[in-house]
Amino acid sequence: MSLCFSGRLREALGLLWRTRLKADDATYALLLQECIFRKEYRSGRRIHAQMIVIGYVPNEYLRIKLLILYAKLGDLRTAHVLFDNLLERTLISWNAMIAGFVQKGCGESGLDLYYDMRTNGLTPDQYTFASVFRDCASLASLDHGKQAHGILIKSRIRENVVVSSALMDTYFKCSSLIDAYRVFNEVDNKNAVTWTSLICGYGQHGRVNKVL
Repeated sequence: MSLCFSGRLREALGLLWRTRLKADDATYALLLQECIFRKEYRSGRRIHAQMIVIGYVPNEYLRIKLLILYAKLGDLRTAHVLFDNLLERTLISWNAMIAGFVQKGCGESGLDLYYDMRTNGLTPDQYTFASVFRDCASLASLDHGKQAHGILIKSRIRENVVVSSALMDTYFKCSSLIDAYRVFNEVDNKNAVTWTSLICGYGQHGRVNKVL
């Protein structure tokens, strides 16, 4: 664990493999979190492989960490197996799966999962909406985007620049420029991200002069 704290993640992983040590839950959690934080997803896969080799059965918390790792890696098959075997599917696990599908370009599967999540009674948060709006933008799906926007308004989630920018992108990709500009106007704390989204959105339609 001290190797991990000092930023020597690969040395820590090498030690695990050489010694076949069975680390405790806290150590595995720290190692997996470091892999996710540093985007060392393949190293995280090695940790999972080591668990399997030594017969270690991860607890529910570690399964969620592994799910997040595989979703970010793009290995959605393994992520889905972990997801299906969770005792309780929390919002974090749903968000990880939805984001994984969106990142992989599997838009329709991402939306299906989002609707499954809502059917199961979970309330979307800003991370859910950010992924769903990216999904709607990639599919140029105005109907799904508007439905999700309506739910966002009702949820009264605090203003989030990432969510607002993703929603603007959805409307621009669906050629709904008036809606995109309305979202921009409703952002109280506009910054470089929101302005860039607006400029790029109008640029897609050859109307950059609208914001210059």
